[in-house]
Amino acid sequence: MFTLYGWNTPNSLKVLIMLFELDVKFSSKAVPLDGSQFNAEFSQINRNQKTPVLAFDNHYLAESGAILLYLSQRFNLFNQNPEVMQWLMWQMSAQGPVTGNLIYFNYKAENKETLAIKRFNDEFNRQLILIESHLKNQSYLAVNYSIADMALFSWYHKLEQFGIKPEKYPNIFAWIKRVSKRPAIIKALEFEFSKTSQRDIKNEQ
Repeated sequence: MFTLYGWNTPNSLKVLIMLFELDVKFSSKAVPLDGSQFNAEFSQINRNQKTPVLAFDNHYLAESGAILLYLSQRFNLFNQNPEVMQWLMWQMSAQGPVTGNLIYFNYKAENKETLAIKRFNDEFNRQLILIESHLKNQSYLAVNYSIADMALFSWYHKLEQFGIKPEKYPNIFAWIKRVSKRPAIIKALEFEFSKTSQRDIKNEQ
């Protein structure tokens, strides 16, 4: 059985989606972002002190993209063709870091750095234009639903909270709506890591 160490964040959501898509039994252990990720116990599990981490067969695998790839290969599901790899790597190396930095500098930084906010906001918007154009003639990032969609959806499903209007990016919002209808997505979005409980899940127990 798998154990997922995580919290209520986009990167943990990626792995939750995949586990529910695979319909495998797993347990969850909450690692709140209140400093718990830096304690000695979790630091032994992941020296990088970040979630998510997937435990299985006496192994601990960190990095959300690596976990998606491993599970896809292990169960031979969700095609790992070159286009899937391209968009998964883009999400991990470009979209995720840009959006994360935009959130930090806009909402969490004590000192509002105007240059940093502009830089990440400009790149965030450029990425939206890229994906809007890409989805113009296809339903998913790599033609068929894949781990690349799981990864990007985990960050984009709340776009309206950034003030992004559906009428400006109709293809992206149509894609969000399409992906949101999947049973595994619904279960993952309803899931919540709790500081006071651990869960064993078999879609849905």
